Amino acid sequence: MNYETWINSHLSSLNDAQTAIYVASCCEYLLANYELFCKSSQWGDTEKLRVVVSLMYDSYKGINLVNNIDSISSSIESVTPDLDDFEDDLASYAFDACISVAEGLQFLVSKDRSHAVNACLCAFDSTDMFIQEVRGIDSSDAQFEEKLLFDELMQQEINRQQQIVRYLSGQQVVSEETVIHVKNLNIFRLPMNLIIP
Repeated sequence: MNYETWINSHLSSLNDAQTAIYVASCCEYLLANYELFCKSSQWGDTEKLRVVVSLMYDSYKGINLVNNIDSISSSIESVTPDLDDFEDDLASYAFDACISVAEGLQFLVSKDRSHAVNACLCAFDSTDMFIQEVRGIDSSDAQFEEKLLFDELMQQEINRQQQIVRYLSGQQVVSEETVIHVKNLNIFRLPMNLIIP
């Protein structure tokens, strides 16, 4: 399954305000992984990323970020781990979370859907990586792609994103109630690295 194509097809049913909420949900979901990395490595700052995710959720209110884009981007960069500096496996998940937030920010400013796709793709990438690690799936396996796609954890992630897109596409006007509902769809999912394989 081509996840980039999958995301693009789902984005076609969303306007920019709805897309920003969808992107925020993927970024928020990955923050749990980043937080675990911070606790494990004693490095990083989840709050700096959470502030940007909040901006995404609130973007339907018409917030203009153009004048602040450089400072916000620098803030994200300052807490993005250099993978060469950390032996902790969680660093890769934390890196995905930061990239997702950075791409989400770029979407807010440019409305370029490619940034939205990249932000949401990170959620699939992290899930993919986690499944390979905990299931011990070798990339040389003839059924590699099939095993990843039909793994319970990947199906849960696909379902999470589908539920959010389906809900958003039915909301003609994005409101605080919309945001709360989407956040609740995230709350009722365990962070993938807290699931015991």
